[in-house]
Amino acid sequence: MEVLVTLIILVVGLLGVFTLHSVAKRTNFEAYQYTQATYLANDLINRMRLNRGELAQYAGTYTGNLSVPSTVCESGTATVTCDDSEMRSWDLYDWEQLMMGASVTEGGAKLSALTSPTACVGVQASGDVTVVISWQGMSETEDEAKSEEDDAAATATDTLISDCGTAGKKRRHVVIASVVM
Repeated sequence: MEVLVTLIILVVGLLGVFTLHSVAKRTNFEAYQYTQATYLANDLINRMRLNRGELAQYAGTYTGNLSVPSTVCESGTATVTCDDSEMRSWDLYDWEQLMMGASVTEGGAKLSALTSPTACVGVQASGDVTVVISWQGMSETEDEAKSEEDDAAATATDTLISDCGTAGKKRRHVVIASVVM
């Protein structure tokens, strides 16, 4: 009888350990996704800082649909001269490819750290820049961005956040605001 009780306690303990491991892996992956989204948002803001003349033209929504620009402004060791507009087109294309996972492929398929990513960029005349990156997480939670659109005093940034990506209980987003002078 004592062996049976010991066995039951051991099984319950092992189930607890396996559940804890599963939760830790899921939480670690979610943290990895937030880290990647933060990196991508800051990378785009830095590209915008380097091309201030085209700042307002960076505004928009990006979902991985940009085509290769006519002028490739980066080609490994070759020096390519691009004007501000060509550089902006190249920056957005190159950055969007990073967001969609083009730098890491397996069997010809892109492996993005983010599931169904969408980026929304807002630029104010004052130089205030907001980059929102939205994606689908692994588990359901409250969609905080959706609740902001009900606020009558919503700002342009609130609207940018709530409209970025597909609304739902799995939506995650990172918002980075900066000033580009």
